[in-house]
Amino acid sequence: MERVTGQGHSALRRGRRSIPGATYLVTTVVRGRERLFEDANLAQGVCALHALPQTFLDATVLAWVLMPDHWHGLVQLGQRPLFRVVQTFKSLSARRVQAMRALCGPVWQASFHDRAVRNETELLAALH
Repeated sequence: MERVTGQGHSALRRGRRSIPGATYLVTTVVRGRERLFEDANLAQGVCALHALPQTFLDATVLAWVLMPDHWHGLVQLGQRPLFRVVQTFKSLSARRVQAMRALCGPVWQASFHDRAVRNETELLAALH
C-alpha cells in the first residue's frame, strides 16, 4: 500500500484500501463547490451515466444521489480499486458536462472522500 503523508487531498488517501466486494460510501465535490447541477439538463446528463455499465467498471452502485455541488454513492467494489472506479465516473461525467456546456476544464475537485461500510447498521444509516 502506498504511504501518503501531508495534508489536503493527500491526507484523504492516507490509509485508503480497496477490498474487493467491500462497500464504500463515497463523496466527490464539484470544483469550487459550484452549484453546477442546479442546471436540470446537466444533472440529467450525469444521472443518465449511472445506467451505463462502463461508468463504474466492475463495481455496483447500490444507491446514489446527485446534489447541486456534489455526489454521494454507495459503491460495492468488484476487482478494480476504488480510486479507479471513482476516477472513471468523474472522467466520464466531466466529459459529459463539458460537452453539454461547450467548455473545457475540471468539473470535479481533485480527490474524493470515502468510508468503508462495515456492517448492515452502517449500510442502512448510509442509505438513509
